[in-house]
Amino acid sequence: MAFTTPSQATSALIVAVLAINLRHASASAQSRASTHVLAATTPVAEAPAPAGTLFEPSSAAYARRAQSIKTDLKLNQTFFANLSATPTPAIHKVANGTFTIKPEFEAGGSKIESANTDEYDYGQVLGLSWKFYEAQRSGKLPANNSIPWRGDSALGDKAPDGADITGGWYDAGDHLKLNFPMAWSAATLAWGFIEFQDGYSSSAQTEYAADGLRWVADYFVRCHHSDVAYTGQVGDPGIDHAVWGRAEDMTMSRPPFDVDQNNPGSDLLGQTAAALAAISIIFEKTDPEYALTLEAHARDLYAVGTTFQGKYSDSIKAAYVYPSSNFLDDLTWGAAWLYRKTGEQQFLLDAQSFWERNKNEEGGGGYLAWNWDSSIWGADVLLAQLQTSDPKYASEVQRFVEAWIQGTDGVTYTPGGLAWANQWGSLRFVGNAAMIASVYAKNVASSNITMAHRYSCWARSQMKYILGDCGRSYVVGFGSNPPTHVHHRGASCPLETGGLGSDAPACDFSNFNLATSNPNILFGALVGGPGNDDSYADVRTDYTKNEVAVDYNSGFTGTMAYLAGSPDSWDQCVQRGDVVHTPQAVTNNAS
Repeated sequence: MAFTTPSQATSALIVAVLAINLRHASASAQSRASTHVLAATTPVAEAPAPAGTLFEPSSAAYARRAQSIKTDLKLNQTFFANLSATPTPAIHKVANGTFTIKPEFEAGGSKIESANTDEYDYGQVLGLSWKFYEAQRSGKLPANNSIPWRGDSALGDKAPDGADITGGWYDAGDHLKLNFPMAWSAATLAWGFIEFQDGYSSSAQTEYAADGLRWVADYFVRCHHSDVAYTGQVGDPGIDHAVWGRAEDMTMSRPPFDVDQNNPGSDLLGQTAAALAAISIIFEKTDPEYALTLEAHARDLYAVGTTFQGKYSDSIKAAYVYPSSNFLDDLTWGAAWLYRKTGEQQFLLDAQSFWERNKNEEGGGGYLAWNWDSSIWGADVLLAQLQTSDPKYASEVQRFVEAWIQGTDGVTYTPGGLAWANQWGSLRFVGNAAMIASVYAKNVASSNITMAHRYSCWARSQMKYILGDCGRSYVVGFGSNPPTHVHHRGASCPLETGGLGSDAPACDFSNFNLATSNPNILFGALVGGPGNDDSYADVRTDYTKNEVAVDYNSGFTGTMAYLAGSPDSWDQCVQRGDVVHTPQAVTNNAS
């Protein structure tokens, strides 16, 4: 989604709800709606676009289509806009012939009125999660940028040979561009987009998400600046973390780091190949030439990674914030995605071979967490889908999900019902596991509905904990008592009415140490999360529990898409007896 959001300091409280029953609206008409930031302008009439049409966000067609939504009430659509000269956001939803305008944001956070029986609007959270990725953008921002406190930044980022490598996403609350976790996140987001199109289309997030994936794919292509050289990181953690301020104000050195034939990075290249292959699938029909470009880069990077083998963090000494434990899992992941994209048998053979080597040489499958350093679990699901005649891949997936459901093999449960595996970003681990469970549930439903219900209801229970069943929301700008002090430089820096530039107040470590809420709301960001006793404090200085990162939201986003498109509900889970753990409110997470 795209909409205008003022900072908490200038938020205006809207207290009007208007529902207009449109008798002439046809509830049977179907379309995927474009979303855009709309000003108070005269609507422009335009014929409905064919279902599935993607518009370039910068194109005139995109803008026209966005404006036409205001009057084309025959379609079931959701969009966001300003209806007056004041910067007050409102939701406008067309569903089954009813046009609704209602307030979304209140001072200090958001208040969501959900229409589903789970009491959470998963489609709304899906859009907010993509809004977080928009806030993480680096480089020259497009004209339709909807983050009022973000502007152009890091325009001087160059590869060692001088090639332009602007763009991409900042990793977390800092301003490093770290392609290893970024690529894993992009591949995971693309996977959720491919698997759960019902959730994306029903919540009108297709175009917004596709635009976000194109943004990061373009960056990966730039980083592949010569045949065998690929920039895997921009910025030195020691230099970057010594500065607290806006991305737009950066003046410190931002050194680039390459992998190549002399400095191998099979893990990094396998991840990037997976991301580009997955994203290319998304654009096959809407922009086939672009899809072929992404596929070509995926093939080339995969070839370099398989030819010159080694860990990227052994080659890039500044990569110590995301060190890699192995690389065969990443090559498995990359090969599996290339096989899914191309159907070429050699990629499947490669994936199977790397899978066996990962088990035998790297102890693959011993660590029950799916993340940037352990890609094998995602590869297991892909191989179970693509190679159904061999049950070992499905067996591994089931072992993984059952450990998370039952709380074994390093997974425990908090008193409030959260599956917990690690104190650093505890919610990312369960969000990622929930996505594995969701993808597998969708694909096994036709053959084992009992397992599908068990897995999907577990994923639902964990998302309910995150969104508020534990007594608070862990998603910025959503639900009850959401985090307001997240560890994030840009969100913590004040912004004057005039916008970014010379009139913006200074921002430094004094802002980091303030006890007041962040002046800018980082909508959709999933914070690290609570300890194994549900304890959590919303303080900016706690980067373990209260920082955000692009990998934190990735699996979570896919799970939101699954739930947004699912006809199931928590009540049905309870009625069927599919609930293993029920999230509940606790009292040590309120501060």
